[in-house]
Amino acid sequence: MKTRIIALALATALLAALLPLPAQAGWTNDPYNGMAPVVSQPGQQLCGQMVRLSSGSYLFTWLEDNEYRTKYQILDAWGNQQFGPAGEYIIQGSWQFGRYAAFLIPDGEGGAIVVFSDNRDGENEIYGQRFDDQGNPLWGPTGLPLAFSPGAQDIIPYDVDYDDQGAFFTTWHIDGGWNNVDLYAQKFDLDGNPLWGDYGHPVSTAPGNQVYPRIVPDYQGGVILVWESGIGISYYLYTQHLDNQGNPLLQVNGAPVLSPYGTQIAVGGLEAAVPDGRGGGIWAFTTFGSDDYLRLFRLSGEVVAHPQVAWLWTSAYYCSHAITDMLSHPADGTIWLATEENRIGGYNYVFYLYRFDIAGHALFGNGGLPYGGDAMSPTSDGVITFNAIEGERTRVYAQRVNSAGSLLWESDVALGGTPGGVSLFWPISSASDGNDGAVVTLLDCRTPQNDICAQRVQWNGQLANPLTPIYRYPSGQIQSISPNQMSYVLPQPGDVKVEIFDLLGRHLSTVQQGYQPAGNYTTFIGDKGLRSGIYLVRLTTPYGQQVQRLTITR
Repeated sequence: MKTRIIALALATALLAALLPLPAQAGWTNDPYNGMAPVVSQPGQQLCGQMVRLSSGSYLFTWLEDNEYRTKYQILDAWGNQQFGPAGEYIIQGSWQFGRYAAFLIPDGEGGAIVVFSDNRDGENEIYGQRFDDQGNPLWGPTGLPLAFSPGAQDIIPYDVDYDDQGAFFTTWHIDGGWNNVDLYAQKFDLDGNPLWGDYGHPVSTAPGNQVYPRIVPDYQGGVILVWESGIGISYYLYTQHLDNQGNPLLQVNGAPVLSPYGTQIAVGGLEAAVPDGRGGGIWAFTTFGSDDYLRLFRLSGEVVAHPQVAWLWTSAYYCSHAITDMLSHPADGTIWLATEENRIGGYNYVFYLYRFDIAGHALFGNGGLPYGGDAMSPTSDGVITFNAIEGERTRVYAQRVNSAGSLLWESDVALGGTPGGVSLFWPISSASDGNDGAVVTLLDCRTPQNDICAQRVQWNGQLANPLTPIYRYPSGQIQSISPNQMSYVLPQPGDVKVEIFDLLGRHLSTVQQGYQPAGNYTTFIGDKGLRSGIYLVRLTTPYGQQVQRLTITR
């Protein structure tokens, strides 16, 4: 036993020598107390969001309910706070913000943009702040005014998105009185300059309510909007396509969205949209009523007098639906949709996961798979979803699902330890860690003020552990290891070296060395004349290293 303890200690020491550890780690592998604190202060913390910066750090924003002001925090790749436990204000000043959630989006250059409501002059208007890839604010201590409307009452952002040409868009309502809500949009460059006039472009000022817009960029400098238009309980989907200069390409005030049969599409709630990667977009909505169908459709972005959807998909179940997350997968452009559904009545809500191709085929079937969650992040071949036990929320767990719909693993992320209807944790957003894992933001209800914390889940389902270095391996990842062989994957091509060391750090052999294309590989290590014992195997690529233990028993 003593010899084994010494061997393990030497292995840990060699790991530290090969891959140096940081001085401090914010998250650990303890699901009870291993979360990294994002914010801990009096009052409720609301509407938490997160993006990953290209530096490897994570930017978090939230709304504090004491003053209804948006704040932010930076955690490095190890979960260490850049600021104190209360975070920092997005902008400086003594005024109060409006009681609305901010939008946090990547800026396309490794940083992020925050768009929020601000009432510094007595009315809610739209302001913004941009952060670079290190999390430094770029638009001054008070941010920049993005959208305002002289004489109008409160205007707040309703949707925000960016394109691949150095611009971003936002859209908002202007309330003109009973059953008279107009819709506007604006485009900005990355310096915060408005590009479609001082007051944006009117999308629809038609009679009735023009509400709940969802936008996607057309990747030609313009934007496509879909919204709900109507009065009372009757609402239908309308669309408008604005070009690079903000000119409407469809009829004034937009055009009705038509089904494949040429009829108008009625809506109960327009909830999400993502670009289709081809100049159009895919929108998700529910039909009218508390028990309804879930539907998706695609608009190609083609400019025609009567926009007709390329396809319209309807779920197999007529029940209560809530869309929790939606994304266009960066690897293949397929659409992933996470929902919460009550298919059998009572308080029996289950999370489901759907996947669609660009032609509208439901790749996991019209009923989806029971692997959805409150939030999800893409991996190289699928997604990681985060879910909380409904009704108790004393347990948050992660599930990794590949593109074939297979569940690869399930892992506990946060455990409260006090089951029985006590809400302790709630996943609210997640982001990729750049290495087929993810970081999830959690609302921590173990204290009265509902703090926010975060946890990192690695590619294999293990939680981040400060005793084991966690590095990004965009070009190399050990998948499995045994006394006979080791399997690894190369998402990117490059020079690869696989070596074996003893516990004293002495080099014993080189198993593999040379250039390899991207792909999955298996290399044999059982024929190297190794005796019984513990060894270390190191995989090296141009983008980093990974070390794992190898135990041989003969």
